[in-house]
Amino acid sequence: MYLPPQERVAPVEDFPLNTRFLIALCALFSLPLLAQQPSAKKQYTVEAIYGSASTAARPPAGMQWSPDGRKLAYIQRGAAGEQESLFYFDPASGKSAQLIAADKLAALIPPTSNLKDDRQREARSRFGVADYQWAPDSRSLLFDALGQLWLFDLASARGHQLTDASEPSSDPKFSPAGKYLSYLRAHNLYVRPVAGGPELAITTDGTSTLLNGEVDWLYSEELDVRSNYFWSPDESQLLFLQMNEAAVPQYPIVNWIPTHPDTDQERYPKAGDPNPTVRLMLSSLNAPPVAIDLGAAADYIPRFGWVRPGLAFAMVLNRAQNQQDLY
Repeated sequence: MYLPPQERVAPVEDFPLNTRFLIALCALFSLPLLAQQPSAKKQYTVEAIYGSASTAARPPAGMQWSPDGRKLAYIQRGAAGEQESLFYFDPASGKSAQLIAADKLAALIPPTSNLKDDRQREARSRFGVADYQWAPDSRSLLFDALGQLWLFDLASARGHQLTDASEPSSDPKFSPAGKYLSYLRAHNLYVRPVAGGPELAITTDGTSTLLNGEVDWLYSEELDVRSNYFWSPDESQLLFLQMNEAAVPQYPIVNWIPTHPDTDQERYPKAGDPNPTVRLMLSSLNAPPVAIDLGAAADYIPRFGWVRPGLAFAMVLNRAQNQQDLY
């Protein structure tokens, strides 16, 4: 149909150069969209929706940057969810490569089905407890093999076990410079030199009701706390929370999964029940821990840590959770 002169569309050549560039750019980006238009409606089946995904469709898991910023490590699962391998992405080259093969990784990270304690299994899956972490020098990786700690040296592609106690270790951390490794076991806090040597017990008074650096049900559920101890930046001191739950009533939790259900007793304060009493403790590696005076008794100490060597902070919260003080 013929258009009057005032209604005709001007040819591309009549537009300024920058406008022509934008038109070409829009056309370029629209090509993939046009190519993706289906020729016919695709009927989705139950198998297609809920069936196992292909290897290419499985996203990487457990992504962690190396401290030097040169590698982004991630776990790549196999097509059926097994045979996990540790890969890394190099941002400089834009390429990925295998960091630890599946057979070596499987030896260091047994499946959580091996855990006999249902609460430990639930905590690892629910709270995303890391299976590995980088050493500060980016030359080795620490693995938590269901409570036994392994250090894997990337240069030699070999791992050696750091702990073999009957009680599992938890919440492992490298000191800031990587000289020490700290962890919790049997309600006490321990430190071990990474280069070798015996472990040092920072606390020895831990019991089922006296927790050193440990996170109880109340702090994990109500305050979103995942760790209750921290290294000083110069790795000379440790700041940790000591929690006494002796006065907190026990609440029975029934496990209905086995044929014969069993009961687990959880320290659980209902309305009006006493909360755990908490103290902020400071410890060096060669002296007993001392309590830090925060004035009036604290109902909660939900956040604490280090500003710099010699200067720490703590937040104190009342039970009504309507007043918070910063020390």
